Amino acid sequence: MKDTPQRMVTDGQVTEWGRFRYPFRVENLRDLDLRIAGIPVPRPLRRFRLKEWQHVAVVGDDLAMAFAVVDTHYLANAFCWTADPDGGRFVEHHREGPALAVRIAKDLFSGECRFDCRGFSVRIENRLGDGEHRIRLDIDASGNRPAVTGDLVLHEDVAVRQPLVVVLPVGPGRPMYTHKSVCPVSGTVTVGERRHELDATRDLALLDVQKTYYPYRTFWRWATFAGRDAFGRLLAINLVHNVIEDDERFNENTLWVDGALHPLSAARFEFNRNDLSRPWRLRTTDGRVDLVFTPVGRREGRVNVGAVMSDYKECFGRFDGTVTDAEGNSYPVDGLRGVAEDHEARF
Repeated sequence: MKDTPQRMVTDGQVTEWGRFRYPFRVENLRDLDLRIAGIPVPRPLRRFRLKEWQHVAVVGDDLAMAFAVVDTHYLANAFCWTADPDGGRFVEHHREGPALAVRIAKDLFSGECRFDCRGFSVRIENRLGDGEHRIRLDIDASGNRPAVTGDLVLHEDVAVRQPLVVVLPVGPGRPMYTHKSVCPVSGTVTVGERRHELDATRDLALLDVQKTYYPYRTFWRWATFAGRDAFGRLLAINLVHNVIEDDERFNENTLWVDGALHPLSAARFEFNRNDLSRPWRLRTTDGRVDLVFTPVGRREGRVNVGAVMSDYKECFGRFDGTVTDAEGNSYPVDGLRGVAEDHEARF
């Protein structure tokens, strides 16, 4: 891994590609000299090609949960779902709104995310310098779906658990930035009349921040889990197969063992797109990951309006198999919980 540059972009160009040791202080991708077919894109129009979000998946003792705030810069959307770990009592809320409804943090040290529409509010205060991300959820009941409220703190100590920090090319001159980390989580989530208490000594959250100049047609398959094995070791994974052509050289695939980060080779997903409830097979080309993901529930989001299309599915369930770290030590994965996504888009 490389030392982290002060800025992502210098003089209109990506400062350096690759994996970095520490989070970026300045996430200035909007300063990129973006070109399409060799033609410079005027600065006011660049933001329409930049896709940004902050996503959190919670792996609690009695709660599975995920929520996200997304800005495509011509449309804002957000979702939140909760479920029992075995897939029961699934509750989903989602909302689309104008671009003014959303704000994505400029950085993780003092930046704030928000999505505010009537009856649907998500606010995230990123305070990485203080080792935490503070989250407030306030979502009204709708139809037969109960209200969801929450006050959460994600505890991210980069000295204890190294985050995944990468800047990678998803196309010529098109950078992808992501910061992903495994965080103990504390606080409360209330779904209808049921209150869930999250304990940072037991419960975990997976933080996913992304800012990317995706090509117009794109796709990704993503899987992540976190939990402790029979020996109490914290295991977590991030696997992605996307539009990056040379994904042996450039990828974000990572295994965490007790907070230490172990890079992996290219990831491959085998699953039935027509029946996502069937088990998925997840492997890496270096043979260090061999997993089966068994979904127990999912949410779907579809948009098809003229030139804009998004077909998004996020499943949650259990992972089983084996993973191997960079030193050759293998770890059994037995029912650890997480999420997997299948997404195709034109945006």
